Amino acid sequence: MNEPVKYVASLKHVREVSLVGTADLEYWRGKLAGMRLKPAEMEGRAQVLIIGAEGKFKGVRFAELSFSVVVERGEGDGRDASYLVRAFNSCRFFAWCERVFFATPYYPADVGISAAGPVGMRLVVKGEVVFAAEMKGSGSEASRQG
Repeated sequence: MNEPVKYVASLKHVREVSLVGTADLEYWRGKLAGMRLKPAEMEGRAQVLIIGAEGKFKGVRFAELSFSVVVERGEGDGRDASYLVRAFNSCRFFAWCERVFFATPYYPADVGISAAGPVGMRLVVKGEVVFAAEMKGSGSEASRQG
């Protein structure tokens, strides 16, 4: 049985924006096969999760954006799991700590998160916008959870 994840830090008052989507299933089957992982399938597509968050740790404000693929954990195990493909943190030191101490694919970048209208997230690498998502409209379609 797998042990629950033990976190190094637990943050309060974090603002988060999440985007759930789908991607090409065969592509992710091939990419994850070498790691003996299988993408979770929904209606013939792989499931992806993009999470943007901003908070403060030890007095340092930061924002981060992560891109993951939902993976199967095993037969009959209904718990969710995901494979972290790439992540970015606005604090260069935090990104370095993630890579060095936890072997995660974190890199420094300009990350923007808006949890209040309009809800969205943005990633700028070397001065170029490489990812942006924004919810248009009144915001009544958004799922909000405290």
